[in-house]
Amino acid sequence: MNSIIIWITLITMILIPFGPTLENYGITSIGFIDNSRLITEMGYLSSKLSEITGINRFDVIPKVFGDNLTITYTYRDNSIDSYSCWSTLNCYGSISPLDDPNSYGLFIHEFGHRFLDSLGLSYNDLDMELGYYDSDNQYIHVAGINPETNRFERTNSGYPEGGQPYEQHGNLSPNYNTYQEDFADMFMNWVLGQFTDNQAGQLRNKWMTNFITDHIELVIMNNGLETLSEHVFNPNGTPCIKDKLGVYLTRARGMRYIIYYVINI
Repeated sequence: MNSIIIWITLITMILIPFGPTLENYGITSIGFIDNSRLITEMGYLSSKLSEITGINRFDVIPKVFGDNLTITYTYRDNSIDSYSCWSTLNCYGSISPLDDPNSYGLFIHEFGHRFLDSLGLSYNDLDMELGYYDSDNQYIHVAGINPETNRFERTNSGYPEGGQPYEQHGNLSPNYNTYQEDFADMFMNWVLGQFTDNQAGQLRNKWMTNFITDHIELVIMNNGLETLSEHVFNPNGTPCIKDKLGVYLTRARGMRYIIYYVINI
């Protein structure tokens, strides 16, 4: 057994000498010069989804969103430096979104759209009305339909500030004031741990955690994969005994993960 562990450790040290690649997260890219920021964003996304599901972070993105995920950038000669990205994971523009520091989290935002889109839910299915009463008994609206106006109203309460990078869809766009864009930004800030440490931020964080936890198995099934119970390791995130050698052999991992699994043998 020890010789097998040493052999696998040597292989992973050769295959992943400088940390994970985008492909380790089950994603490929086309058109980008440097994938380092994509790797960082997918690292945050995979870690957060792994916390919820117990699935290893190198497996969880394709398990949730499906296989054959490709993020692309296509150059288009615009009159001004600009870009646009979509939930199809396709980006277009005269500059790459990765060259704009304010777009940090954009691809997590797009995966938020994919999560919601795969559920096929209407606004009424979301139970997204968030707000609270302050010390003066004044209602503070955070998200969803404002009960004082009976209208859907977006706010930046719970975010460090409005606009990029905390709101990726500009407030001048006609789509800004939609529940789909609000959800995608909340998903992004949830993954990145960027909600403010106050009542508004806590409301957003609690709502998103509960929503993802309650719906992630349905997302997996809707993406044509097996149910969560068929591929989750166990509640504390370590692989079952019968899976341990399979975990070693199905995907190369870095040294720290090999050590982690050895400890749990």
